[in-house]
Amino acid sequence: MNRTGASDALYEINRPILAVMLNVSYSPSALEARGARGRPPLPLLERAAAIIDDPPASTEEARNGQTRSNLVRRLLDDPVLYFGELSDAERAYLDGQRSYLLRQIGEASGLIPEVRREGIAMADNAGDLTDVKLPAEGTDGHLSLLLAAWLAEHSKHCPGAVIPLSAVEEHVMEVIRVHGSRWRKAVNEPGAEARLTEETLLRFRGLRLIRLTADGVVPLAAMGRYAEHASF
Repeated sequence: MNRTGASDALYEINRPILAVMLNVSYSPSALEARGARGRPPLPLLERAAAIIDDPPASTEEARNGQTRSNLVRRLLDDPVLYFGELSDAERAYLDGQRSYLLRQIGEASGLIPEVRREGIAMADNAGDLTDVKLPAEGTDGHLSLLLAAWLAEHSKHCPGAVIPLSAVEEHVMEVIRVHGSRWRKAVNEPGAEARLTEETLLRFRGLRLIRLTADGVVPLAAMGRYAEHASF
């Protein structure tokens, strides 16, 4: 600034890194050194994730502490914690300490645990901690509910089956044909079904209701709550 005589400066804030700077296991400089020992530097997002990785535990007590920390973090951060995604050690620890962990999280955060056969969701009934929500009304809300119910029915009859993206878009087109006259005008424009499908599916993925693959959409267990006879 002194050299150019400029009076303003533009800073670019990398929010994923900023969010973890106050609670890290490795210093950023240590990660730079790790990447410099004959290896190429880690990509930016991998470095951001690595600074919160717990160092290897050397005792049983330390390993239990790491497991507990990982479980609490996922219960707080993820809309749904699926049992099938846990390691054997994590599942065993959760089975033995579940009541204690859920009680501690509930008392500290106000979240209410919903325990089902497939996993656990910490419900935010007050809506104070949730960043991604399903729209409650309007075009987006009505479409989200209708598409969620359709995906839930698919999942109920064919659990784990992939639904091609083209089939989802065709269903959205049919929904627009039936309800479009009562929705905002833009939904009747050419190609609107592709945009609406993408926006809604990304929202579902953020809520851990589906998994997106190269072949299409896989409804997850929590989507079952939108079926006529919900199991989650």
